[in-house]
Amino acid sequence: MIRVAKARELSAYIDVETVCPETVSIDVDRLQAFLAVSGDRQAIHLPVADRAAVIPANLLLAVSPAALQSGLQVSAFKACFTAGYRKIRFLETVTVGQAMELYYTISSVRHLRRKTYVVLRLELRDKSSAQKLAEFWQTDVYIDADG
Repeated sequence: MIRVAKARELSAYIDVETVCPETVSIDVDRLQAFLAVSGDRQAIHLPVADRAAVIPANLLLAVSPAALQSGLQVSAFKACFTAGYRKIRFLETVTVGQAMELYYTISSVRHLRRKTYVVLRLELRDKSSAQKLAEFWQTDVYIDADG
């Protein structure tokens, strides 16, 4: 867990691997809500009696910012948003109810005017085996609270 007042203070934690305390798991209700909104009708994403549904890759990306907040907390900012993803790799199938942990490493912190750009390397790992399921880079932008 990393806690700082201002995003620029995250530079003290570059290259430190940290695990978020909150377990990530996607249940059937969340999957079905996502499928309804996205219009995804691929059979592999639909639960059937003999197998668990496979979680769509976009849903795995969508849950990462909220999961990251459980392990990386900045207290003084006006706004924060995820500016983008890159180097996205899905390495293993993730199914409904599978318990995962989000690991992150801060790669760079750059402060420019009233904005701080934080680049993180993220990995979703299976909670029981620690097997890497997905890896990607995420850029978050924090806008300073003070003018």
